[in-house]
Amino acid sequence: MKNIKTYKLYTEALKDKFKGPSDDDVKKSLSILDIETRLTKINSMGLDDSFLPPREEIEDFLKGLDTEQILDKNKTLGLDSRFFPSREEIEDFLPEEIRDRLKKINTYNLDKTFLPPKEEIKDFLMSKSISNWIYCVSEYGLNKSFLPTNTYIESIMKEKYEDDEELKIKAEILLKHLKNEDTIDEDMTIYHLEPSYEFYGMEQFINLNGSKYESYAVGTNDEADKAAYDNVDNLIDEVGYDGFSTGFADQFIDGDRFASDFYEGEEDYIRDNYKDYGIETEDELDSSAQKDVDEKEKEIETLQTEIKDLDDKDDADDIETLEEEIEDLQTDIEDIKDDEDNYDMDEDALESYCDNIKRDIADDPIDYLKNQLGYDNDVVNNAVKEYIDRDKFIEAVISSDGRGNSLSSYDGSEYEIKYNDIWYCIYRTN
Repeated sequence: MKNIKTYKLYTEALKDKFKGPSDDDVKKSLSILDIETRLTKINSMGLDDSFLPPREEIEDFLKGLDTEQILDKNKTLGLDSRFFPSREEIEDFLPEEIRDRLKKINTYNLDKTFLPPKEEIKDFLMSKSISNWIYCVSEYGLNKSFLPTNTYIESIMKEKYEDDEELKIKAEILLKHLKNEDTIDEDMTIYHLEPSYEFYGMEQFINLNGSKYESYAVGTNDEADKAAYDNVDNLIDEVGYDGFSTGFADQFIDGDRFASDFYEGEEDYIRDNYKDYGIETEDELDSSAQKDVDEKEKEIETLQTEIKDLDDKDDADDIETLEEEIEDLQTDIEDIKDDEDNYDMDEDALESYCDNIKRDIADDPIDYLKNQLGYDNDVVNNAVKEYIDRDKFIEAVISSDGRGNSLSSYDGSEYEIKYNDIWYCIYRTN
């Protein structure tokens, strides 16, 4: 008995410890807050009206705001229609245009008395496609009486299918697929599949009995191939090659064309500065230097002839002078031959050097631009994007990801159905 009594005392203590604050405590803590913060707290905590400030204080807080601001505060702070502006003020605030008026009425939870005449609403809805009509009823909070009847839907759809056999076939194929997937009622007909705008050349249908804007594209194999191609082609324009897997486009760069264009003009610069690039010269002197050598060699021959005509004993001084002149000329010739400036650049060596550079660039343009020249990613991507083989890139994307990933933004799936020996493809697009 002692243990049971002790346990009861313990549990009572726990209850006191974890008991939340009283209503009076909450009201006291709220009372120190400004009106807007207080109303926000009351709304977020789900407290009842007994926690609200006095009506006069709320009205004083709303005073000075325009009609739309008051309606906004009523909505965000969880107030009710007691604090709405007057009916006249609301009427002045609401736009005359049907669509905008319905949107405002629904946004601010205004009552049905603010709705336009029923006939005007119906005229507005009937100006839209069936799917938009149905979704407008939901979007603007209208009751089901504004929905199109099945009879009306069928009459409109029959007109759409009446003179377009191919469209009707594709609708039948889609209907068969949906029934195979067990996603629709067995008694549903193609007249609840509304033809929508084209999807990259394929027919697109909205399932009027499905979720909001539930749509499917249907086409032959050839149409699906073209649609997938056009879709990726458009995607390149939107996101660039960078929008795909990193480095995927690199393998489709025309390296030879890029190297040729990128290196254009460089050869002339290298020709002018070939020594800086270690390019060899030709073995033979250039024409000007060779002419100087030839002239000096003729002078030497002339001087040697003069020496032969002199007597070794009587003309020793003259012979020595002539021999010194010959030595000077020979030295000049050696200097000419030793001077690299007197040799033309080896054209074959230049061509070989440039070919090697172009080959390095062509083999891996990305590596060359990044690691050899130190360009950053943006510069590199801009430099090579015009040299990517777009057709091969698109084909590779489709081959890698499949047409489904390209055309079905909903789940990436592709479904095929054979009809009259023709294969049709189906993609859920929304």
